[in-house]
Amino acid sequence: EGQQQGQQQPNVWLADLLMVIAAASYGLYEVCYKRWQPQPHVEVVNTVAGMMGFVTTVSFWIVIPMLNALPTHNSSNVLVRWCSEQFELPSARDLEYIFLNAILALAFNIFLLMGLAFSSPLLVSTGCMLTIPLSRLADWCLYGSSMSPLAYVGSFFVFVGFGALTYEDMKSHNQEKALKEQEESDAITNPAPTII
Repeated sequence: EGQQQGQQQPNVWLADLLMVIAAASYGLYEVCYKRWQPQPHVEVVNTVAGMMGFVTTVSFWIVIPMLNALPTHNSSNVLVRWCSEQFELPSARDLEYIFLNAILALAFNIFLLMGLAFSSPLLVSTGCMLTIPLSRLADWCLYGSSMSPLAYVGSFFVFVGFGALTYEDMKSHNQEKALKEQEESDAITNPAPTII
């Protein structure tokens, strides 16, 4: 039993490392998108989402045959075993789930990009954390899974944190809007002198 736990431990560390890399990459992506986006419009969001889908369709499928060609089944390398899944066409039932997953992923990406276009990366990242309590709620509704008291406490704090950030973001946005309106009003009432 102790030997099995020792063999499972590297998988836990690898999963944790991959999650940290994914979270850092995701945060960088959000900040870069917000930094270099043009004016926030729905058309821009749709174009970016379409470009992401096009790049994924055209280029990322190449990884599947490469992973399929790896001699992975009897390898002692944890990373190689992690990639070991023989490629096969999905069944009709699996295709239904793949299609549903694709629709949900498309909706997530569009709403994520719209959220980034019209608010801040911090608010959007915190909003994404709402998936933690909401997925637990979905597990409870669909499968009857119970939540521990600590899960309720954690979910409460996630909602409170999101509410506090939303309030602060709205307050900051309203202050910026009022300042801009004041500057425009000052420019109309006190025009800059013209040199003749």
